[in-house]
Amino acid sequence: METNKHKRVIFLNDDERNSKYPYTSNYIKTTKYTIITFLPLSLLIQFARVANVYFLIIAVLQSIPAISPLSPYTAYLPLLFVLVVS
Repeated sequence: METNKHKRVIFLNDDERNSKYPYTSNYIKTTKYTIITFLPLSLLIQFARVANVYFLIIAVLQSIPAISPLSPYTAYLPLLFVLVVS
């Protein structure tokens, strides 16, 4: 025989009465990003590609004035363009 303390009682469309019971929510999260995780996760995905890492290394090397005769913007702008477009 089943006792009352093992029954699950749910009242449809009545949040006040349902909040008395310690059941977990059925909330489903289908988003990939949140406001906080968008930038770190998108950068991680972008730099998982070898070409983007190559552009980053070239940009860092061109920003050192002793080894590069060009302006750093000539490397950072293509890197920024690739990251934004893809």
